[in-house]
Amino acid sequence: MPRKTEAAEQLYEILTHPVVSKKRLPILLACNKADAGPKAHTVDFIRKRLERELDAVRETRGALDDLDSTTHKGNSGGGVYLGPMGEAFTFEALATKAKGPLVTATAVSAVDAGGWSDVVLFIKKCIR
Repeated sequence: MPRKTEAAEQLYEILTHPVVSKKRLPILLACNKADAGPKAHTVDFIRKRLERELDAVRETRGALDDLDSTTHKGNSGGGVYLGPMGEAFTFEALATKAKGPLVTATAVSAVDAGGWSDVVLFIKKCIR
């Protein structure tokens, strides 16, 4: 999964944003290239990989926040802790135990007819 760290860092910024966290906004992870057959990563593989990367980003940011607080430079992370403290990060725990944003992952294909049907359903569900 190329650029997984960059993707996790950007997702971390979104998930820890105070508005997203407070309002528990639904988020869709659209895993493109589902049409690539055996070359494509499964949604479960991508989700687990992002969870591990987000856990690592959370630990790094937490260490930086601790350093900032000891040097009186402020909180660089915006004050929202991602997921339950003391547990490995998972999207499921974020939604249930930490009462954070609800993250859904789905496979999509920009070239297959109907490859975006789950995205359309997600949007319809959110708009009501």
